[in-house]
Order: sequence, then C-alpha cells, then structure tokens
Amino acid sequence: MKWYKITLRLKSALVTPLMGDTLFGHICWGIRYRQGEQALADFLNACRQKPRLILSDGFPEGFLPRPSLKVQINLNMTLEEYEAIKKNKKIRYLPKEWFFETKFIFSEKSLSDKIKDERLEPFPEANIGRMHNSINRLSGTVLDDQKPFSVNETWYEADQRFDVYALSDMSAEKLETLFWQGLENGYGADASTGKGWLEVVSVDEETRLPGRGNRAMALGAFVPYGEKPTDLRADIFTKFGKLGGSYVHETNPFKKPLIMYAAGATMQPNGRDYCGSLVNGIHKLPHIVHHAYAPLVFFDEEVEK
Repeated sequence: MKWYKITLRLKSALVTPLMGDTLFGHICWGIRYRQGEQALADFLNACRQKPRLILSDGFPEGFLPRPSLKVQINLNMTLEEYEAIKKNKKIRYLPKEWFFETKFIFSEKSLSDKIKDERLEPFPEANIGRMHNSINRLSGTVLDDQKPFSVNETWYEADQRFDVYALSDMSAEKLETLFWQGLENGYGADASTGKGWLEVVSVDEETRLPGRGNRAMALGAFVPYGEKPTDLRADIFTKFGKLGGSYVHETNPFKKPLIMYAAGATMQPNGRDYCGSLVNGIHKLPHIVHHAYAPLVFFDEEVEK
C-alpha cells in the first residue's frame, strides 16, 4: 500500500473531532449514495479480506500528535521544572519535521527542552458551548418537557488546514473522489446546520512517512487485532459510535461502545506500517463494521543504559 497525505480546509466550526474512523464512515456513505448499495458491499467485503484504506486522524497542517513517551521520574526537580512539565503537557501536536531530525532523540526531557527552545505553544483553538433547544417539528415550537442543552463546538483560525494520512492500494485520484463524495454533505454532528464544512485541497503521495526508528506511533485511534502491541504506552477512551446517513431514521443509530487506544500511542515496531483491525459485530446489523486501524510512523526514543 502507498502512503498519501490528504489536505482538508475547514470552513466552519467542528462539533465532531476529525478522526479516522468517522472519516471512513463518511466515505462509506459517499460510496453508498453515489455508487449504490452493492458497490459499498463490495468495498467492505474487500476490506474484510485485507486493509484497503487505513486513515489517520486529522492534524493541523504540518503537525503530528505528541507521542506517549516513557515517564521519567525526578524526585529532585525544582518547582520551575515541574511547572514547565505541566505547561508542556498541554501541547498536543508537534511539528512534523521533528520526527525526521536525525540528531533528535525523543525523551520527556529532550522534548521538554526542545519545546522551550523552539518556543512552541499549544495549537490555537477555541472550544465554545452553544445552547440548543429540541423543536417539535409539527408545531415548530420548543418541546414542553425539554430543557436547553449545550453542544461543544471547536473553532479554529479562518481556512485552517488539516492533514489526514492514508495507507491505500488505490490511486490518488480515486482517494480524492472518495473524500469529495464522503464530505460533500458536511462532516460529523450538526452538519445539516453548517458545522463540519470541509473542502478537499489536495491528495498527494507521501514520501517521508513512515520514517525510521526504534518506536512506532499510531496516527489514529485503534483496536489491536490478536496479540496486544509490545511495550504499549497509550491513553484509552470509550468510543460511542453512531451510524449516519439514512440509518439515523431507519434503525437504532448507536453502535456498541468500543474501547480504543488514542492517537499518539507508542509501541515497539511490529514489522508493518499500520496497526489495528476492522471491528465486526459492532451493531445488530451484521454488515456494519468499525474502522479501528491506524497508520504508524517511526521515531527514535532514548534507550535506558
């Protein structure tokens, strides 16, 4: 499979985080609406045989997630050093170029020093809670027994670009078509009200990733298949997936809860440039699956002597 970088331009706020599994779902609906039910069935059957499209989460252009590194305990650190660690923990993304610097070896200390030297700041974004009401579609008024509720929206600078990385056996032209079709009606929650408006800027072959090193980092959320990855360091979360498209009105739209490892998880290289699985049995409809793959990039981490 080839590596690709898909550049997206955001034209609105996001309600649903830009994640690879959700993007995969949008692509599936794009195939369904544009090419028909049989085309989608053929695509998913092919994916069950072997991975055909592995997507990362979306990262601000030119950045990658911060890797989970070995915790270094220093009982003699000063208050200033402790405050610097707390501040650095808020930085979720690192410049992509840092992963290719041959002389830079990752560790909590070296990374903290580099963040300080480069004066790297948390990526600018604003999370705003917007109040909503549920409307009775027959009367056009607010439901009597419903209280207002808050929906979190994430805003970025105007025309913010994001990078999504893909491993695929398809051509760049085919991938661009799939992304256009999948995102033409918006992305994620509240797309019908203008949220999640994304444009496909370009799809280019990626030549620098996955890189080299003694550690592998996942570029998206994943669920291991078979044995647990060796020396895994990761944050975990529970994914409460939801179906889209016409299934919102035709069936129970909620998938079963799924425990996933978050992007930025690190492990020993496994001989492949991806990890994870395509999860079956995630919904009562047997053909529903969940994309739980993630591309891997490699970097050098300091080894204890």
